[in-house]
Amino acid sequence: MPALTVAADPEGAAEAAAELLARFIDEARSARGEAHVGMAGGRTPRRTYELLAKRLDTWDGVHLWFSDERVVSPLDPASNHAMVVASLLALADVPEERVHRVPVERGAGEAAALYAAELAALVPSSADGVPTLDVALLGLGEDGHTASLFAGGPGLAAGSGSAVPVDSAPKPPPERVTLTVELLAAARAVIFLAVGADKRPAVEAVLSGADPAVPASLVAGGRSELIVDAEAAPVGDLEREPSREANGATGGIHHVALEVRERDADACRDFFALLGFAETRPPEGLLGRARWLERDRQHVHLLLTDSPTVPPGGHLALVVEDYQGALDALRAAGHPAEPATEHWGSPRAFARGPAGHVVELMAFPPA
Repeated sequence: MPALTVAADPEGAAEAAAELLARFIDEARSARGEAHVGMAGGRTPRRTYELLAKRLDTWDGVHLWFSDERVVSPLDPASNHAMVVASLLALADVPEERVHRVPVERGAGEAAALYAAELAALVPSSADGVPTLDVALLGLGEDGHTASLFAGGPGLAAGSGSAVPVDSAPKPPPERVTLTVELLAAARAVIFLAVGADKRPAVEAVLSGADPAVPASLVAGGRSELIVDAEAAPVGDLEREPSREANGATGGIHHVALEVRERDADACRDFFALLGFAETRPPEGLLGRARWLERDRQHVHLLLTDSPTVPPGGHLALVVEDYQGALDALRAAGHPAEPATEHWGSPRAFARGPAGHVVELMAFPPA
């Protein structure tokens, strides 16, 4: 299930997506010397691209790929390439040879084959031979489609290759080229961006798990982020105005902070997601320094540091509603959970997170 970040408005969602994109691009260039980025089309990401253009000091080593394209002229307002040119490339100095346009003037079938060949030639592949983008930004349609992956359409099944033609999309224009579920799901990171109340049902569907009727859910996984504004947020996850009452600031413990290396932060997020926590956006001054996780107004803050201190015995204790389900989820994900003495009659167990922190799970707390 993807981590969920709820911003107050579309501008905040665009800022959060731009921040994540910039971070993943910098991480990829630091690790491998280049970054291969999948670009979403449509209207929603335009503001994100404008913000991203200002966040990177240099675009050295950045390759831009298109998650899908309509079979229209590159100058047509419906062209995803035209939108990226007008928003990102008008402000960012990316050489033309690293902007990999889908050659739709050749027709959908030939364009898909050529694009798949270009991906195979330039993007490093996984052990399974699938080109591996460093990060892919994707939109989310009201019907749950993403890129030009529609329910019952091409590109959903394993073995579809990297790019496929779409001859009869359910929304105009009908002819398109799209990257496949197989390729997008193989990306090192996936960011979904959705704003507006009309996207809420699709957001809830993606968060409900993989469903072929919701193609975006087939791409979403442990390495994905779902960034939405308040109107698109699932019921119960709407961002509240800051106030003592709304934030539960009437006494009690608000959060626990754990020091982790930045390279372990995603794994820690995925660990706590198994226990019901979702990622939320920290205050502006903490961006890049901390990752915030929230469950029912209880927070775990991951403090990013090069030299974390992990207490050998000190631990975080959580009450989990479905105790056995939580243990099963942790064990299935490779995190052993060892039962402990039931001092007050409650089943309880200890697990160790990816960064070494001990977490106690209990069915109910002491009276």
